[in-house]
Amino acid sequence: MWSFSIRRICACFSLALLMAGCATGPRVMMPTPNVYLEPEQDVYADLAVPLKSTEVPLFYITDRVPEQDDEGRLRYGYWRSNSMAFGLETAA
Repeated sequence: MWSFSIRRICACFSLALLMAGCATGPRVMMPTPNVYLEPEQDVYADLAVPLKSTEVPLFYITDRVPEQDDEGRLRYGYWRSNSMAFGLETAA
């Protein structure tokens, strides 16, 4: 009698594992854009001049201890600080 219920429990557990593995369908990926550009086509022709830049503004927030390097520039080390600092750097 006990062996029958243990078999039933094992069968139900195996079936549940099998169904859990099949629960998710196939992964649908984002389609690749089918935009082909001519080499001489200027895609940025309508873009405003101030937006045509290679500089990227980088906003940051850190809880690291501020330090100065040998040239006196501010940098942040690897020790934790009791305060937070935020700033803006421009990377080219």
